Amino acid sequence: MVPPRRSPYHRVEAGVFVWERHDQQGQARGTNQELSMVRGAFHDYGYGVRSIPIPVNARSRSQFPVALQNKLVNLASASTLIILYYQGNAGLDRHGHLVLSNGNGQRMHWSDVVNAIIPVRCDVLAILNCHHAGAAVRSCVRSRPNYEGHDKQVMMAVPANMRTHWNSGAGFAACLEQALRDRRRNWENNFKGTPGHWAQAINRTIGMKSGSAGQVSVDHLIRPPTQAAQRPIVLGPKTGC
Repeated sequence: MVPPRRSPYHRVEAGVFVWERHDQQGQARGTNQELSMVRGAFHDYGYGVRSIPIPVNARSRSQFPVALQNKLVNLASASTLIILYYQGNAGLDRHGHLVLSNGNGQRMHWSDVVNAIIPVRCDVLAILNCHHAGAAVRSCVRSRPNYEGHDKQVMMAVPANMRTHWNSGAGFAACLEQALRDRRRNWENNFKGTPGHWAQAINRTIGMKSGSAGQVSVDHLIRPPTQAAQRPIVLGPKTGC
């Protein structure tokens, strides 16, 4: 067994975004099993796992970005990685920007979530398992000076012009869970556990299960200046796990 690269993080906190009453909302029905798999995979890596419900009520939803930012700020430290996993419906607005939806008329712009992530003083990785996920980076902003020391990245299940598949053995959630499980005790040579390495591993798993190439990709939510030091986000378990 090739020992995993030691994570630079002392703590990893995974927040699972899900719409309130998601299991009663049309197309989102039946995602509980997949969400449970993802939660279990994160838990097996020693990550703290919590649910972050997106309010259905319009007034509560308008206050959600501020509440989310406060929650993330309280979790943040220099040695903490925060993972935000979203599984649910999504679409594009008339400008081609990503809008999260519960499939029953309630919507929230992804840019509102990004604005909550930007000020957080730790590395953040968002994972989007939704239709048109690739549109998440269309509103990338330049790094603000106070936050240049922290990576803000997003892993996208599909390109902007595609829909993802749920409740499928070859769906993103199932392949993410298998990629995490397969590499927990069997890390490959040159596999450093960065989001890009994980995207490659998930794409290989999708290919083996479905016979077609996966199109999972990773990009920055905040474009760091070229002279800024890059601290890699490592998703691997700590040595000895």
